[in-house]
Amino acid sequence: DCFHKWRLKPNPTKTEICAFHLNNKQAYEELEVVFNGVQAQHSFKPKYLGITLDRSLTFKDHIEKTMKKLHSSINIIQKLDGTGWGADGRTLRTATLALVASSFCSTAEYGAQVCCLVSDPNKGVEGMDLPRDVWSVLNRIRTGHGQCRSMMSKWDLKDSPAWYCGYNNQTVHHIVEECLKRRFNRGIEGIHTANNEALE
Repeated sequence: DCFHKWRLKPNPTKTEICAFHLNNKQAYEELEVVFNGVQAQHSFKPKYLGITLDRSLTFKDHIEKTMKKLHSSINIIQKLDGTGWGADGRTLRTATLALVASSFCSTAEYGAQVCCLVSDPNKGVEGMDLPRDVWSVLNRIRTGHGQCRSMMSKWDLKDSPAWYCGYNNQTVHHIVEECLKRRFNRGIEGIHTANNEALE
C-alpha cells in the first residue's frame, strides 16, 4: 500500500533482505519473503550506502574491506614518518587526509551514524608546529611509551624497572603524575596542551 500511495516502483529482483539479531543459533537461517510475487534474495552481508552491514551490526566486514583498500595509502604515510626523521606533523596530517581520509569519508559521512563519534579531521593536535625531536618526545609521553625504566627493563636495556625516587616500577604515568621529584603539576592533561610549561 505504501508503494502504491507514493507511486513507487521497486524492483523485487534487486531487493535484498536481512535480519539483524544477536541469536547465534539462527545465524545462518534465511528469510523467505515474497515481494510482488517474486521471492526476495536473502543476504547475510548487505551493502547500504557504501557500508557493508552484518547480522550483529559490528561493522567488522566493512572495517576489514576498508583496511585492505587503504593498505597501500597507509604504507606511503609510514614512509614519511620515521622515528627520528620524517615530515613535520602538519605535512603528515595533510598527506593522511589526501590519501586515506578521502577514500572513505564520503561513504562514512552518510552511511552510518556511528561515524559521528569520529574526531574532526580539520582540527589539528596541539604542538604540531614544534620541532621534530620535541614533537616525538611529547607524543611518546602522551601515549605512555617514553624512555622510562619500565620500558627500558622490558627491552633488556636496564637491569631493573625501579627508579631512584624509591618507586619499584617507573612508568611514564608515574613520572608525569606521581613522582615527587619529576612530576608535572598539571598531569598528563597538561602535557596534551603542549604549552611552554609542559615543554619545559
